[in-house]
Amino acid sequence: MISRIVFGTVLIFFSGWYELSTARVCKKGKGEIFRDVIVFLLSFVIIYIIVGNFYFHFLELLKEEIKELPSYLSMIFSGFLSIATFRSASELIRITKRDEKEEDSGLRAVKIGTEMVMIFLGVLISLVFILLILGIKWWNYKYKTIIYFTLAGILPWMVIWFNLPRTYSPRLFKFLTIFFSIVHLVCGILCAKAYEKGWDPMRENYFEFVERKKKEEKEKILASERERVLRKLPPRKAVTPREILIPRMIYFDQRKIIEVRPKEKVRLVFLPNYSWVWESILGYEIFIDGIRYEVSREELKEKIVVRDFENSDDVPKKIIVQVSKRVLFE
Repeated sequence: MISRIVFGTVLIFFSGWYELSTARVCKKGKGEIFRDVIVFLLSFVIIYIIVGNFYFHFLELLKEEIKELPSYLSMIFSGFLSIATFRSASELIRITKRDEKEEDSGLRAVKIGTEMVMIFLGVLISLVFILLILGIKWWNYKYKTIIYFTLAGILPWMVIWFNLPRTYSPRLFKFLTIFFSIVHLVCGILCAKAYEKGWDPMRENYFEFVERKKKEEKEKILASERERVLRKLPPRKAVTPREILIPRMIYFDQRKIIEVRPKEKVRLVFLPNYSWVWESILGYEIFIDGIRYEVSREELKEKIVVRDFENSDDVPKKIIVQVSKRVLFE
């Protein structure tokens, strides 16, 4: 938050200095100066405030999930927004003298310099987002070192590239700034949406998360479709109940879920369970509509136990059978 305020203040003062310089060099009238001020203000509102709100909302989500996140990341985002705001506004104002056709060399150098910084920060943010999507913990020392050495050469190379004869191309620079801006903006939107849906980058990468969510949505659709089909089925008129053999369970986390159609009768058959060795296991618990029934461990020592249930309602129900976890004595 502090970095955002500081960069915003610096941006306003720098834009004022730039406008004053263009007004003096290019001999602008009061109307042109007023128009340039409006352009700077609109660029500030659209890019730094509106688009910036998304960036800093994403950073807040990121910090909630990743405690080891470097604190200077917000400064990188703030710097990019400041440069992008200034560069967009300076493109729209006039910096050519009235009696000449070429731009003023000093103001042109400022425009190109901010353009190079914008590409540099765009590459940095894009790289951070791509590594985040791939699930690579780039804030760890190993990957952080690789990023540092990689980016250490980008900005100097752009300066050399600009100063070499016949290498600087305004169209290419504009394409690069737009390309990297779109890359990290799209990646940022994907990450922000995934965070709001419960994505944990410490546990899985973005693609694994999307695949898991698709499977969960598919299971929900299939479950609702199965429920809809069961409701349309005619009531079961069979006189004899449907027998269901309950497999022997020996662990606390074991359970069996039984679907019961409307008006259907079921008979649960429990076989003697000689494999229970834990003293805290007391038998089975049967849950129907939140009501609990029991089959005790003593009953299952020597004989088969049978429990009959009937679904008298017009909607399907579920019977849950699980190992009893209650402990009566300590």
